This record gives sequence, structure tokens and C-alpha cells, in this order.
Amino acid sequence: MNNLQLQEKDIEKEIAQLEDFIKSDIDARELKRAIAVRMALSGNIYHEISKILGVSKFFIGYWKKQFKTKGIAGIKLGHKGSKGYLTARQNTEVIEWLKNKKYWNLDELVT
Repeated sequence: MNNLQLQEKDIEKEIAQLEDFIKSDIDARELKRAIAVRMALSGNIYHEISKILGVSKFFIGYWKKQFKTKGIAGIKLGHKGSKGYLTARQNTEVIEWLKNKKYWNLDELVT
């Protein structure tokens, strides 16, 4: 097997990884990144990808490089958001309280 055939097999594996990732339940931003990278690996030119997805050519190149160096982890969102102030129980209690109120007073809500 020559070097070109090996590269093609690698690209096929990468595209399959991206297909699986795209089919999973992911954030819309991650989805756009994965689709852009998949299209680039499939041979689409950046200009076309840019027009179809409404992203810049830099966006495509950046996320393709992230995928090539880090795999799927490279295109996932890097943050998980902040931790909530309330416990799950407190959150449920607040929601139930709000559902049972007919009128909400701002002072009560703050408390």
C-alpha cells in the first residue's frame, strides 16, 4: 500500500468519526464545526463550505486543524458553564413555589 492509499484510509476513518459525532446529540456549535471539517476532508473547497454554512474560511481551517491535532475532543466546546447556586432540591422547591403563585411580587422573587 502506498502513502497516498494510507492517507485516503486515514481520511475515511476521520470522516467516519465525524459522522458518528454528528449523529450524536451535540450542541449546534459543535455540529457546525464537525460538518465544516467533514466537508473539508471530503474535498469541498473552503469557499463553497463558507457559503453553505455561513462561516468564514478561517473558521473552517481553524477547526480542521483542531480536529487533526486533537480528534473529536478538538471540536467540542471547551467550557461546561458555571455551577448553579441552588441545589437540585432548592431548584425544585422554587419552581413549585412559582407554579403555585397567581401573582409574583418582585421582592418575593428576590427573597
